[in-house]
Amino acid sequence: MRSTLSRSSVIYRPLLLVSVLLLAQGTLAAQEAISIEKVDRKEPVLFQNEILPMLRSNCVACHSSTKARGDVNLESVKAILLDENTDLHRGRYRLASLPKWFHELDGFFQPTAGNVLNLPGNFRKFTPEGLDEGLKPKAKEAGAAPPAHPFFEACERLSAEAAVLCQALDARALELKHDLCDAILTELPRRLKDRGLMGFDDILRNLDEALHSSRGTQLAESICEHFQAALIDEFQDTDPVQYKIFHKIQAAGGLPVFFIGDPKQAIYSFRGADIYAYLNAVTDAGDNINTMKTNWRSDPGLVGAFEAIFGKREKPFRLAEISYPEVSAAEDRENELTIDSHNASGIDIVRFECEKETGDGTAEISSANANHRITKQLCSSISSLLVKDTRLGERKVQAADIAILVRTGNQARDVQAALREVNIQSVVSGGGNIF
Repeated sequence: MRSTLSRSSVIYRPLLLVSVLLLAQGTLAAQEAISIEKVDRKEPVLFQNEILPMLRSNCVACHSSTKARGDVNLESVKAILLDENTDLHRGRYRLASLPKWFHELDGFFQPTAGNVLNLPGNFRKFTPEGLDEGLKPKAKEAGAAPPAHPFFEACERLSAEAAVLCQALDARALELKHDLCDAILTELPRRLKDRGLMGFDDILRNLDEALHSSRGTQLAESICEHFQAALIDEFQDTDPVQYKIFHKIQAAGGLPVFFIGDPKQAIYSFRGADIYAYLNAVTDAGDNINTMKTNWRSDPGLVGAFEAIFGKREKPFRLAEISYPEVSAAEDRENELTIDSHNASGIDIVRFECEKETGDGTAEISSANANHRITKQLCSSISSLLVKDTRLGERKVQAADIAILVRTGNQARDVQAALREVNIQSVVSGGGNIF
């Protein structure tokens, strides 16, 4: 598979320089750092054949060293974390959770353990940095230091080694993906042409080229002869090529064209949508724009909640061109969702305690912790809805009436697993990833 050297240089170079800094106390010496600098520019194959094995070997060695530290006096480590007089925040180092964490560490350091990159979920809590974050706020203000032990320092080194190796692997995986994309872009058109086939994108490109050729106006007029008007629904899903086609046909043939869409949905690039294609169409339309101000689908409570969140904000969707126009529910529409005979709120806002505060006073929470808390909150809320007298109109709400929107496939699987633990069956629906 062909390697793209210029792209390789951009991806590998900063990551491998970070590797040199983090592993300065390990096996990488100055001479090896120089060889890495040369590899990512001229011989990227050596990255996989030599550099990755070296990083992996270093990580395994550190894994063994950390295990040895724990074997020396693991009971003292447990005693430190279980101490009743500790300065650690018991909300983050719960006595009920610690035995489980110890068990996970025992499994991780077994000789038969598989991948040393799969650090236990709470491994960071056994590092000096993690312990420092886990101090009680008042203790931290008083200058208290986190618990110290050689095992904690060894865990810190192992975490750094694993992070470097993961970065290197991610860089290599990204390079392979780029190579695959380059190969597809080159090979697919050739194979389609050899077999006399066209894909959907080919049809669009060919039509666009034909419309903008010397006989393009004649083609557009010929198309318009077959239609009295064009109504293009879900226009926010239009990409730039499609819009060029519509615009050319309308301009050349004088065919009435109506674009129906919601720009707020275009920000997600659904089905290849391009928000700027929509905005260009708005500019081209001039004053010929009409906005529907009645929501015929949603309950008044939900419409009002969205109005409260987005309606009063300046640039609610970051782009000044996309506003949130005032919308009302249909006059005869009632709130169908009730809980124990009371109307359900349009939106429930859940707040989670932050893990730490930064120097500028802002709160932070790790993505892993946030995903875990959100998943648990979802399961709790859904279980509550199903247990209570929750109704849609006269019908009691079932699990099949509930949908959960997630951003990634991993989140979907995590939520499904958590729902399964509370005996709620679910189905994951959505696209996959070829990688």
